[in-house]
Amino acid sequence: MNESRLRSFIRSLLIESFYIDSSKKLDEAILALKKELQESENKDADYMSTVYNDLLISLGFELIDDTGLHRLAYSSPESFFVVKIARGDKGADVNKREVGISSGDHSLETRDMFVDVYDYDKISASPHWIVSEKVIPLKSVNNIDDLNKIFPTFYKATRGMIDDPEEFKEFLQDVISEGLAGLGLPSRSGFDFSKLSKEKHVSGKKVSPEKKYFSDIDSDEVKYRAMYPKLSSNSRLIDALDYFWETWLDDNDMDDIELDLSSIDQGEDIKRLASCFKYSTTADLHFGNLAVRYSKNISPKDLVILDLEFDNKEFPPPKEYGSF
Repeated sequence: MNESRLRSFIRSLLIESFYIDSSKKLDEAILALKKELQESENKDADYMSTVYNDLLISLGFELIDDTGLHRLAYSSPESFFVVKIARGDKGADVNKREVGISSGDHSLETRDMFVDVYDYDKISASPHWIVSEKVIPLKSVNNIDDLNKIFPTFYKATRGMIDDPEEFKEFLQDVISEGLAGLGLPSRSGFDFSKLSKEKHVSGKKVSPEKKYFSDIDSDEVKYRAMYPKLSSNSRLIDALDYFWETWLDDNDMDDIELDLSSIDQGEDIKRLASCFKYSTTADLHFGNLAVRYSKNISPKDLVILDLEFDNKEFPPPKEYGSF
């Protein structure tokens, strides 16, 4: 059992031990959702969202104000979980994507940074509902000390000069969205797996990327290693951090301050973000999609992603290779 699954298991035990009432409420909600779905067979997601709304409200759940465009989210103050209901086909597709991520379809590293999914609609082709852990949206974290604990590398890089929580979050948003934009992109999306050449194959001679073809002696793992090279993801984020730090200094008339960020100690925050996007990339990672788990001793390990849409859907790494 890997560390992430162990943490998830321990967390589930704690939930079972300390939140018995909430656990019963979880069981009750899942049972009611499944029953309603079975009794409303072949109804579309848009219709079912109204049915589920009435059901969950009757069970004592409340509609979360900050609900997404394609889904409705419900919880209660004492619950450790959130029920996400598709508002239509698009919302059902989002649910399906989240189930895939939580199952490790993209990579184990991506799965380990995603919220835990406890259960979901297994009847519909695209789930009408999913139940996942409740977390704290990062945009709601307004204490600079907490932000420092979640993003220690970023905070060290700024030398504590950005001490306003909102300004620090804006800085983080720029660095993360820019730094992750190119991570995980295939090294050459034009690779042709079907084109054979025994003279120039990946596992043999070293040739420039544009001259690389795959031969019949190259295994699938060799092909995917070539398509998804071990990117220097940490360095990419450090480069983005360096750029936006210099920009911030310049905007605040402090361009005389110099700091070599390439030598900075890279903490768990940088490492987790870089590993999460080793094979996939996104241009849609904003503070609305980031959150932290409930924790007495908050740290980068508590940072999670709520919603994630990948840009390179055409080239997902095969699940069986995990984190090769």
